[in-house]
Amino acid sequence: MKLAVLGGEPVRTKPFVKWPIHGIEEETAVLRVVRSGNWGRYVGEETLAFEARFAEMHGCRRALAVPSGTVALKVALLAAGIRSGDEVLIPAYTFLATGTAVIEVNATPVPVDVDPLSYTMDPNVLEAAVTERTRFIMPVHIAGLPADMDPILAIAKRHNLTVIEDACQAHGARYKDRSVGSMGVMGCFSMQGSKNVNSGEGGVIVTNDADLADRCEAIHNCGRAPDGGEIAPTPVNTNYRITELQSALANCQLSRLEEQGEIRRRNAAQLDTAL
Repeated sequence: MKLAVLGGEPVRTKPFVKWPIHGIEEETAVLRVVRSGNWGRYVGEETLAFEARFAEMHGCRRALAVPSGTVALKVALLAAGIRSGDEVLIPAYTFLATGTAVIEVNATPVPVDVDPLSYTMDPNVLEAAVTERTRFIMPVHIAGLPADMDPILAIAKRHNLTVIEDACQAHGARYKDRSVGSMGVMGCFSMQGSKNVNSGEGGVIVTNDADLADRCEAIHNCGRAPDGGEIAPTPVNTNYRITELQSALANCQLSRLEEQGEIRRRNAAQLDTAL
């Protein structure tokens, strides 16, 4: 049999499904925002609606949309009080943004070996990486697979460390009976073009801590307090706001998440059976 690349007959003769999957819903939502003239987050309703839905879906009280998953990690670290020279334990296998966010706040990422089956942070070697400079643990839920959070949280409690979850690749995933992102003090997600919730670019921070949520919002909105009033006491005040156009796409994509997840699970089961 001749390989297709050498002129043989290909196994698949029709094109694969294009990504992202979209339809009239996305077109209608974006056009509605364009026609409204309310393109920024604080003059429209799309971002607020998306944040409320995303928080509820992940079992959290608050969510904040930002321009990227990397920014989400960075803002979360700043809001949680990271200082120059602090060490952050991260898995050795992850996307570069996990370490980049730590470096951008003048802290030190410390790689921890991963479990050879799950490729997530290995709790069995995590504690040995803790030093007097360690302040944070940032487990990564990689490719939709949650890290083993119970022992990670236990180690963090023993050493008084703050846990921020990198859930950029794990929208809707669950660890036992809990949503990823809801177990640490904050969880961070990405909405970059390859993610299951896709707005082209974007990120989300979720938390159950009202004070941390307020600090994140102030940091991302030029230091303004959440009510839009006086400047809040935050370490960095900048502009990490998302647009209403991105949120319109994100709202539509969020509505597709459950159905698409079920299709992925069916496909995975078929592959498991066939292989």
